[in-house]
Amino acid sequence: MEPSKLTSSAEEGILAREAHSDVRYPRLITRDEITPIPKMMFARGCGTSIFISSERDDARYFIQGLCFHEPDHEEYAWVQDAWDEAYYCIKGIIRVGIEDSEGTSLDLDIHEGQHAYLPAGFTYTLKPSGVESINFWTVGAIPAPGIKVFTEIGVPNAADVAKQLTELRKEVAR
Repeated sequence: MEPSKLTSSAEEGILAREAHSDVRYPRLITRDEITPIPKMMFARGCGTSIFISSERDDARYFIQGLCFHEPDHEEYAWVQDAWDEAYYCIKGIIRVGIEDSEGTSLDLDIHEGQHAYLPAGFTYTLKPSGVESINFWTVGAIPAPGIKVFTEIGVPNAADVAKQLTELRKEVAR
């Protein structure tokens, strides 16, 4: 089978570039692998373990993680103008405040088994739901490789976590 025209060109194509990475390969990622990953904290009681990133996995187009919400976590708000997000609630209830450019707002409660699409162009706030909760999230397409983009929305330890994820590359290398 030949690569599509999207993955090949006169220059080095995606398939050729990917063949040279010892951390970019198809694999399963287990909860046991995710648990020790350092958490990037959005606010007290609300943080995320990023398990697919350019730092750790050479991911180019999206970032994925698990976000852990204590029942009474502090709120965390950000203007999302550079990427889309998707949340899948694994446990509990994820409460997200949403505000558009005209000031219209609502709260969205994402229950276990529900999936939410959170497109760019809104201000979002992670709010406490009163129950311990976990969501699986995806951010894409990221404007620049790496989780350093989270420093632009005020995540205090994003740069430290990026460094720690880079150091974890040796654990996923073939």
